[in-house]
Amino acid sequence: MEGEVVVAAVCNDRQAGGGQLLAPGACITDGLLDIVVILIFPIADVAQVIQEMREPQVPAACPEAASTDAVLFS
Repeated sequence: MEGEVVVAAVCNDRQAGGGQLLAPGACITDGLLDIVVILIFPIADVAQVIQEMREPQVPAACPEAASTDAVLFS
C-alpha cells in the first residue's frame, strides 16, 4: 500500500475508547490485530468515503460481532 496516510489505527477490537467504531471487522477473540488505514483522497470523494465508513463491507465470521477481518474501502 502506498500513499499519504490520513488516519491509521491498529485495533484488537471493534471500538476505541468512547465507543468510536474504528475497526468494525475486528474480533477480540481471534488473536489478530486489525490495521485500519485511510489514504489521502480527493475532496470530491468525501461523500463516498463517509458512506463507506458508515456502512463498511466486511465478511461475517466473528462469533460475538456481526463482522470480521477486513474493512474494504475503495
